[in-house]
Amino acid sequence: MNSKTKKFKDRTDWTKYYQKKKSFFSTFTQKYSLEMINEFYQLTGYSFRPNEASKYSVIELGGGNSCFAAHFCKGKNLSAYDIVDNNELAVKLFELHELHTVPHKGFLTDLTKEITFSEQYDFVYSIGLIEHFSPKERSIVIKNHFKYCKENGHVLISFPTPTRKYRFWRKCMELARMWQFWDEVPLRYEDVKQDMEHYGDVLAVKLNRKLFLTQMLILIKKRAS
Repeated sequence: MNSKTKKFKDRTDWTKYYQKKKSFFSTFTQKYSLEMINEFYQLTGYSFRPNEASKYSVIELGGGNSCFAAHFCKGKNLSAYDIVDNNELAVKLFELHELHTVPHKGFLTDLTKEITFSEQYDFVYSIGLIEHFSPKERSIVIKNHFKYCKENGHVLISFPTPTRKYRFWRKCMELARMWQFWDEVPLRYEDVKQDMEHYGDVLAVKLNRKLFLTQMLILIKKRAS
């Protein structure tokens, strides 16, 4: 059995993951990921709308027990913050969050199947999601980001990318038996470029070098049909 086949056989146990306390690595990753999310989010213009009547909505895919939701919900113009996740425990943990006056709800959905939706959002994003799926599944998951997004809305997708730094720290974590994400396959921009550009115009691409497990971030404006 080759290594790639093994990775897709040994799926990450997300229930076990969400039952654990946050590690140093996850706390560090969340801090510097949020910095980059803020940078990209401001490019959309949502953060700078002066008219409080101009409401906008956010949905996070794979956002169970979201560590970013509370930050987003500080915005005065946010009308809703919702999440979609494949894991039942993750959705339940998110629904326990107290997000002040901003309405929020979690949806339990298989992201590898094309979705149906009752509403669409101004800003759709995922952090560390698409790398956990096979290439065929990944294309569907990317497509679903845009299905949730309004025309001329924005999609932000982040995923680990195999720099030397990533490979070094992942190997260290594997040797220390700290690695949990056996279906994670680090991606390059070229691996997803065609899927991204099919649905919209790429506004920004950036590598987050601050993370031990380096991440690529891509911001796309959904093309009007």
